[in-house]
Amino acid sequence: MMQGVLEGQSVLLLEDEYLIASMIALALENAGARVFGPVSDLQRAMETASNTSLTLNSAILDINLSDGVVFPVADIMLERNVPVVFVTGYDQQAVPTRYGSLPFLSKPCDERKLIDTLAAINAAASVPKRSAVKAAGYTQLFRGKHILIVEDEYFLADETRRKLELVGAVVVGPTATVEGALKLVNTSRIDAAILDVHLGDDFVFPVADELERRDIPFVFATGYDPAFIPAAYTGFALCEKPTELDKIAAALFTSNRDSGLH
Repeated sequence: MMQGVLEGQSVLLLEDEYLIASMIALALENAGARVFGPVSDLQRAMETASNTSLTLNSAILDINLSDGVVFPVADIMLERNVPVVFVTGYDQQAVPTRYGSLPFLSKPCDERKLIDTLAAINAAASVPKRSAVKAAGYTQLFRGKHILIVEDEYFLADETRRKLELVGAVVVGPTATVEGALKLVNTSRIDAAILDVHLGDDFVFPVADELERRDIPFVFATGYDPAFIPAAYTGFALCEKPTELDKIAAALFTSNRDSGLH
């Protein structure tokens, strides 16, 4: 199965069901990865995740370990900039909204899909960051601003987060749901927002309405045809995915922001 696609990658595996852990570990090793684990209990998982001498490229986390939920480990991984994939028998609603944009795979786990997900994570991480010279054009507009990202495609959300942080923005989210976005709007400082139009089975328009009510600028980011946007939102900035920060900055923070991007 997909021999060598994870060659040289180190993966932390947290899973308390023996057969599932063995199957995932074997699939990872067959793909060329070095597996740390499987680890089945939270205490040892915390110790392993906190060990900065271990170089990890990604982490596969079962939500419910033998002695507790895995979210403290997820927080450590994200602080270390280690990408996380949740693999669980729980419904995705069991995952707190702050993790809403992270990959989520249901048990029984499709090993090929898991390997594909990890390979895509590693490919995204290997893309060189924009140069400081290029980023400087954005800095004046984004630096110090709190930017909400609402996006249900993990890799696009993470790429946008990285770009914004590179130019000095404070990222709020990302979140992948309307509920999570509204919660952040109500509890966080937000200076502007980038909104994916289609979030799973929902549309982002309730979030847009709340932002407009609070006079917080936003842009729509979508792969859909502009004609798909309801007429009520005509005049708001619209950018096609993948997002371009220079155009978004102009739409959000300049006097011409209402002219849109389309």
